[in-house]
Amino acid sequence: EISPLRELERALDALTQLCLGARQRLDDRPADALPPMPAPTLSSAVDAVLRGADTDGLVFAVASAREELAMRLPPLLVDIVASALEPLMTLPVVASNTQTAPTRVPVEKPLPAWLPRRRTLGGFYVVRPLGSGAGGTVFVVRRIEDRHNEKAEHFALKVPDYDGNAARSLSEEQFLQLFREEATALLGLPAHPNLARFVTFDLAARPKPILVMELVEGLALERMLQAGKIAVQTVLEILDGVLAGLEAMHGAGIGHLDVKPSNVILRGGRTPVLVDFGLSGRQIRPGCATLPYGAPEVWGLHLEGYSPTPPPVDVYAAACMAFEMLTTHDLFDGPSEMAIISLHLHSDGWPEPLQRLRRDPGLAPLADALASALRRHPAQRSTATQLRRALRSLAGSLRERPWPLRLPSAA
Repeated sequence: EISPLRELERALDALTQLCLGARQRLDDRPADALPPMPAPTLSSAVDAVLRGADTDGLVFAVASAREELAMRLPPLLVDIVASALEPLMTLPVVASNTQTAPTRVPVEKPLPAWLPRRRTLGGFYVVRPLGSGAGGTVFVVRRIEDRHNEKAEHFALKVPDYDGNAARSLSEEQFLQLFREEATALLGLPAHPNLARFVTFDLAARPKPILVMELVEGLALERMLQAGKIAVQTVLEILDGVLAGLEAMHGAGIGHLDVKPSNVILRGGRTPVLVDFGLSGRQIRPGCATLPYGAPEVWGLHLEGYSPTPPPVDVYAAACMAFEMLTTHDLFDGPSEMAIISLHLHSDGWPEPLQRLRRDPGLAPLADALASALRRHPAQRSTATQLRRALRSLAGSLRERPWPLRLPSAA
């Protein structure tokens, strides 16, 4: 029984709301500069352990929770909560014989003004916002007929948001039309353990079209990396799963187009699952990808006689993510957005941090494998299968290395 933990999550949510309100009154920064509220992860991590998952997921969830709370609560309160959570690591695991769906804790976040008062979109009832980015806002929802049943299956519903990135090259009407066209591509998304399950889309939903996917329960890869307790072998296993999911998508002619750590959820604390298919489709769209992971063609690189396709964009992003996961350093970083885009456009496989990695003889094969996936011309890049095979071949020589891999000093 983990209801006391859910009560703790509710109390922490109330405390963080109070602190957020106080900071908005007393802090000179605008409200949108303050860190967003985290979604509850502790109870789902405990639930996963009770269902037979490895306890590593719980360790990462507790560490992540402390880091999240440290940004939102006074230090004394953070210490009190941390001391209350420490016994979780020593409690015996007694699994329940009744396999019921975990009850999710509603997090009272502001809902967008455009959402109808009845909180319905298409055939779904909005429980709470989950996050935003990649051209859309994501909500936790359940079917309308289950709106009063907290134990019913929950889903991740995404609606397109016409933001500044898209406005640079598309009218709002063009943006929504692209969303409608590409949503149909997800009908061909294969069932795969490393991909969130596609549920449905409704292009006629009002006030905006919607895309509905499985809500994957687990720890976000981004949080796991922030927790700072991981082994190189675990990183390689996660990358293998991500690339396996991309193989399946690319085999169906579909690209994810926003591969990054925050779009990978570790189901049960172990199995990596690609989520957020709001940008996925059969063609590259303006505004797709995220700055540190965006391939040159995403930023407008024109190559004579070549029409860019999504799979090489995903492989490029996966290589950027692999470097970050293994070293904790961004592969592409700079003082401004334009500086980072310039690095993407001109590095041709060998950005400076990767050159440094190659100076270590034991890590040179890894640097070569990543460089092959980072070539400026998409046709010269590795495929997801080739990158996956290359990383697998290096697992034996890398697994004993301490994490994170250390970059040699600049020459």
